[in-house]
Amino acid sequence: MMWLFSRHREEIRLETWYDKYTSEFVVEIAHPDGQTESKRFLNDRVFQTWLATWDGQLLGQGWTQSGPFLSVPERQPTQSVGSHVAGGGDTKAADSATTKRTYTTGTHNFEVTLSRILLKEQTLWTVALVTDASRADKRLSIAGMHAVVSSTQDATFARACDRIDKWLLAQSRA
Repeated sequence: MMWLFSRHREEIRLETWYDKYTSEFVVEIAHPDGQTESKRFLNDRVFQTWLATWDGQLLGQGWTQSGPFLSVPERQPTQSVGSHVAGGGDTKAADSATTKRTYTTGTHNFEVTLSRILLKEQTLWTVALVTDASRADKRLSIAGMHAVVSSTQDATFARACDRIDKWLLAQSRA
């Protein structure tokens, strides 16, 4: 997931995801001065607590969540980031593009359509559509897929594949 915060003419970008290879929750922060920092959390509860605390600190320092948002953050209603969701006109349709990739796991073949969006002169990739090609291109609704956003096509695709794996695991348990 990605969130943007702004204050005056400065911007902070926060990207979060789950690294299935290390079993860690990852946070990358791009500061206005160009410096970046990464944090890793082994525990979801600690990660969520850190995220809520960091959000509160930014808001207390006069930062506001800027947009438009590519997804609704998956947060509890009491946490402030979700309450700032708004639309906007910064995304330029002329700069959008899509590409399709295939993910095969077990007996399933998934087609993942990725969309490129230019937001404030920064290229971002999102998941536009996932279909199960092994089942007559059935369009899938996978929880959290709308929240997959990254600055590269490869990272977005990898995160989409992680979501698909989690969805398949949940389906097998049902």
